[in-house]
Amino acid sequence: MKVIFTLILFCFATLTQAAVFEVNDTGDMDLCDQNVCTLRGAINAALANPGVDTINFDIPADALNQNYIAGGTGQNAYFYWLIQPATELPELNQIILDGTTAGTSVAGNPTIVVDGSMAGTGSNQDPTDGLTLTGRATVKGVAMIYWDEAGLRITDGSTNLVTNSWFGLNLPYGLAAAPNRVGIQYDSEGTGNAIYGTLGGSGNVISGNTHYGVATSSQSKNLVLYGNLIGTDPTGQIAVPNDSIGIWLKGVNHRVGSTNMPLQQNLISGNLIGMQVSGYPVEEISGIEINNNIIGLNRNATAALPNRDGMYIQRGRGFSIINNTIAGNESYGISITNEPKDVNISNNRIGVNFPGTGFSNGTAIWSSGGAERVVIGPDNIIAKNRYGVRVTGYSTGHTHILRNQIYENDYLGIDLGDMGTDTNDVGDLDAGPNRLQNYPDIQAAQYDASGNRIQISYRVDSQIGASDYPMSIDIYAADISGEEGQTFLASTTYTAEQYLSGTPVFRTLFADAPVAEGDLIVTTATDAAGRTSEFSPPFTLGGQADFSISCQTNQLTTSAALTCNLNCQAESVNGWNDETQLSCTNPDSSCTFLPSEEIAFTSRVVPFVLEINHAAGSSGIYASEILASSDVQGGTVERQEILTIKQLADDDYLFKDGFDGIICQ
Repeated sequence: MKVIFTLILFCFATLTQAAVFEVNDTGDMDLCDQNVCTLRGAINAALANPGVDTINFDIPADALNQNYIAGGTGQNAYFYWLIQPATELPELNQIILDGTTAGTSVAGNPTIVVDGSMAGTGSNQDPTDGLTLTGRATVKGVAMIYWDEAGLRITDGSTNLVTNSWFGLNLPYGLAAAPNRVGIQYDSEGTGNAIYGTLGGSGNVISGNTHYGVATSSQSKNLVLYGNLIGTDPTGQIAVPNDSIGIWLKGVNHRVGSTNMPLQQNLISGNLIGMQVSGYPVEEISGIEINNNIIGLNRNATAALPNRDGMYIQRGRGFSIINNTIAGNESYGISITNEPKDVNISNNRIGVNFPGTGFSNGTAIWSSGGAERVVIGPDNIIAKNRYGVRVTGYSTGHTHILRNQIYENDYLGIDLGDMGTDTNDVGDLDAGPNRLQNYPDIQAAQYDASGNRIQISYRVDSQIGASDYPMSIDIYAADISGEEGQTFLASTTYTAEQYLSGTPVFRTLFADAPVAEGDLIVTTATDAAGRTSEFSPPFTLGGQADFSISCQTNQLTTSAALTCNLNCQAESVNGWNDETQLSCTNPDSSCTFLPSEEIAFTSRVVPFVLEINHAAGSSGIYASEILASSDVQGGTVERQEILTIKQLADDDYLFKDGFDGIICQ
């Protein structure tokens, strides 16, 4: 009598507020009274009642009369009711359709199954969908199978929610397809619309559909998807592909994934293409965020469950691809092609899972065609793929690659144009992707233990006009192959004035990670427009750079009236290249340095002449320090030569016996 009591209370009373309707029959007649209430009848009754109404289920377990199906034993025990509408169901507006009220199957399958195989086909203008949500509608705990078009469509309004449901999987275990053409179609421009749950828990399983798992239209806005399994069985361990695309995004301000909770990732695996962003008009695709998803692995990210291609970004403007694990895909992890603009890719693991185990993509990231303002970095791990980052297509493109960990890919970490290492051309006048930007030519590089610093001398042969200045020079510790930049160390700027000087630039830079003598480093150059080069050939860090000064003698005999001329030199050690300032420290010594008191290390050894007059108030033996100092990042480096000066009275200077060192004139 529970059903009859509920229906009398809510169906035949004056319906002036939200009500609860209980479906107790799997038939398709439009009826909801004190005896029989079908799904179609409950929806129409709820639509006729103001407020947000709820539809629950309490159908007898009657295999003969109510399409009740049960079987299995133990953990495989299952049951469900099969509802087969003859035509499309009414739209849901301000309705909560709660299939979980039908009870919980031990096997975990939804216990309300809405099968569209008897509903016929529609037209392109009016396709036949399973459930249609038009505002403030919630669907949970149902399975939608065999619908000619979409298992569920969200057409209008805000706060439409879909959770804990299956779209396209057979019953009871979801190990094969029972396909809709599209699992969920989203057309709304409203806000607060979500296809959501927790991964492996209350999230939706959207798999086995003949075209798309989830598709959005060009006019759509503001969809949020998180916690769903797309392209797999309900355990996330077996592929049940959406035959074309797992998620096809068009429209504005959609978010796929979330970082609010650990299980709000989407698992997007096993499809032909995991995710694609494309469509026309191009200007109506923007503001897409793809955040914290697993693409190409199983639910635990411990084995490959590949899409052919992980992600295609083809058209639109303004993409943020962050915090994802993209690994195990057969062809591309991320493909950016045709004409997308403003694509930012950061903090992803591409080719490895969280512990760093490798699951190779064919190519980690491919940036091609007329893609503009693509920024790959910072903080991506791009490792153990067949290819790392490939940039192909036109010279008009801009692919900026910065501050990532790129290592142990089978081929190049960064590859511009045709496959294989590019060599620098004179003046960098060649054309191609990223204008085939020349990489830095390292002249010298040393490890400086004081403050974990790198001293590097380099030049970039790229004419003004061939590259936009100023450039950014990034320095990395190389991976085990010595060819890819695994650990970011430091960055510096290379200006047009430095290029025009024609001489190498010397810089002393603090390293962001520990380095040591003998380590291999590689570098990249990125011009002001964001075009990054391939990695430079590796260079071995030498010992600590330093300099010294010395004179032909460090002893001299003189008088206050005389001037001594000493031949001296400054010597660069391990590539020291900072300018050095010369001075005398003894207040009684007057010093002149020729040709200049500034030393520029244009060669390893730089000679100079010291003219010194020592005029103390009395005769005696004095010390005078010749000091060479250089201000570098982190402080001042000083080196000195100590002169012993024997100052005689003028009369005594006439007798030369016993003089030490040179004799001044």
